[in-house]
Amino acid sequence: MLEPSPRRTFSFAKCLGQGGFGEVYRATMRSGGGLDNTVAVKVLRAELQAGSDAVRRLRDEGRLLAQLNHPSILKVFDIAHLDGQLALVTEHVDGADLDTCLAASPPLSTRALVDVLSQVAAGLSAAWEAEGPDGRPLRIVHRDLKPSNVRIGRHGDVRLLDFGIAHFVSDEREADTASDLVVGSVRYMAPERFFEPEATHAADVFGLGCLLFEGLAQQRYLDQADVRRLTQLALSADTWAAWQEARIALLEGQPATLVALCRRCLAHQPDDRPTASEFAERCDELLDALEGPSLRSWARQWPVSEPTVVSGALTGRTVVEDPLEPTPITVAGDDEPTVLRTAKSTLDLGVVARSPLSLAAHLEQGSVEPPQAEPPTVPPAPSPLPPVQESDSRLAPAMSTLMLSSGCALGGLVLTASGVSLLLVVLWVVFG
Repeated sequence: MLEPSPRRTFSFAKCLGQGGFGEVYRATMRSGGGLDNTVAVKVLRAELQAGSDAVRRLRDEGRLLAQLNHPSILKVFDIAHLDGQLALVTEHVDGADLDTCLAASPPLSTRALVDVLSQVAAGLSAAWEAEGPDGRPLRIVHRDLKPSNVRIGRHGDVRLLDFGIAHFVSDEREADTASDLVVGSVRYMAPERFFEPEATHAADVFGLGCLLFEGLAQQRYLDQADVRRLTQLALSADTWAAWQEARIALLEGQPATLVALCRRCLAHQPDDRPTASEFAERCDELLDALEGPSLRSWARQWPVSEPTVVSGALTGRTVVEDPLEPTPITVAGDDEPTVLRTAKSTLDLGVVARSPLSLAAHLEQGSVEPPQAEPPTVPPAPSPLPPVQESDSRLAPAMSTLMLSSGCALGGLVLTASGVSLLLVVLWVVFG
C-alpha cells in the first residue's frame, strides 16, 4: 500500500493512445493526503525541449481548459512534471471515441448521434463566448473537430477533447500561431481555412456538419477527395457547390430537417452557416421526433468492443511527481522570445501555406508544422595551410581552377533543379 507523500504519485495503467508528441494513459493519482482518483494523463515525449512549440501548446491547453467550465468540455486538473516529462492531468472518461461508437454493432442511432452533436455544439459555443481573467472574450476556436476528439462515456456523457491547437485571444498564450500557417485535420477543415490566416467560429460549425454527415452517411464528407482536389474545392465556390450536391444526395432517406441542417453547416461561405448555439438549439428541437434509442439507452447496452491494448513506456510504473519548475524561454534581441518549432507526425494533421500558389506544394496529409531551418552558422577561420612543397607548386593553380569549375557547375545544377521544381508546382496547381 502506498504511503501518503508530500507530492502526488501516479500509478500508470494502460496506454489509451499514442501520437507524434507523446502518449495518453489511464492512471491512478494519489494526492499528498492519500486520496486516489482515476485520471487521464497526457505525457509529452522526454526528448522535447523545454521551449518547443509542443510544450508551449500543452501549457496553453492546460491554461485554456482550466478557464472553461462546461459539462461537454474535458476538465483539466493540473500540469505536472513526471520523471522529467511534462504532463497534462485531466478527468478520465471511461468510454470510446465517436468514430468507434459509429462503427459499433449496433452503431449510435440517429437520435443518439444528434444528442451527442448537440452537446458538442454547446461546448463549442461556451468556448467561443468564454471570458478570460481580464473579462475579455477568449474567442476560442477548436480547429480540430473530428470523431476521435469527441468522447462518449459509458453513462451517456459527452466530452470534447484536445484543445492543443485551439486558437484563442489571450496575452498568456505561449505557442506560436504564425498567420501564414494553418493547422488542422484536412478531412474536416472548412474551405476558407485553406487560404485564410485565422480560423473563425464558423470553421468549427463546419466541423459539426462533417460529423453529422458522417454519422448519417457512414462515410466522411470529404472522404473521396485527395489533397489536390481539396485545394480546388476550397478555392472555387462553384466547384464546391457541385461537390456538395453530390454528397448530400447520399443522405436520401434521412430526415429532411437533418439534411437541411447538414447542408447549412457545410456551406462554402462562413456567413451562410449557423452558429454553434443555433446548431445545438436546432438539434434539441429535433430530438423527440427522431427514431432509435436515446443516447443513454444506447450507452447502457455499450455494444463497443474493447480497444486493442497499446504498450506504453510508463505502463505499470508508479512515478512520484517532480517539483514543477517554470519553463525557460530563450530570448533573442530586444527581449523577443525565440520561436522554436517541433515536427509532429499525427495521422491526419496538415499544414497549409497562406498563398494559394504554394498551397499544393505545402499541404500534405500526415504533416504538420515543419521545423524551421537552423540559422546559417559562420564557419571558423581556416587553419593556415602548410607550405606548398616545391615539387607541388605547379599543381596548385591547376587544382584551384578545377575546384572553381566544379563549384560553378554544381551551383548551376542546383539553380536549374529549383527552377524546374517551381515550374512543375505552378503547372500542377493551375492545370491540374
